[in-house]
Amino acid sequence: MKRKLSALILLFTVLVTFTGCTEVQSFLKGDVTGELDKTYSTQWFDFSVNSIETAYEYGGETLEEGYKFVIAEVTERNTFDEAIPMSCYDFEINGEGIEGEDIYPADPEYFSLSVLMMPSEFQLEVDEIIVKDVVFVIPEDVLDIQFVYIELDEDQNVGATFKIEHTLSE
Repeated sequence: MKRKLSALILLFTVLVTFTGCTEVQSFLKGDVTGELDKTYSTQWFDFSVNSIETAYEYGGETLEEGYKFVIAEVTERNTFDEAIPMSCYDFEINGEGIEGEDIYPADPEYFSLSVLMMPSEFQLEVDEIIVKDVVFVIPEDVLDIQFVYIELDEDQNVGATFKIEHTLSE
């Protein structure tokens, strides 16, 4: 009987000790290479890039010669336990032939584009799912791009970098 009691006490001590010292880390690190129409999980939400298309007109707006719209249809679902602040500026594209480091989305307020366009700021409620366009303006001769989401924590530490490589149609 003493042996069983000693074994149970030892087991309980080990479980309590290791449970108290173990920290679950759900924040990914490094690059995640993705593809269209596949769901990716971040610390706060799931997202998928359903399609990426180009156009010379969007929501009644046209661009000056030499530029085109890149329209990425994105689905987002809040998997966190509270509402989270979101923005179209959470995403960027880069690629060969794009001047500067990265291209951020077109300003929805400036363009007054479509109701389908992801807002510059909004709250994504718990379990809410949205499908919105993230719209960029790039030089028309750019064909190979990366659609990028960089996961940052509250302290601006970089977690995973999700990259979806895509060749645009001419």
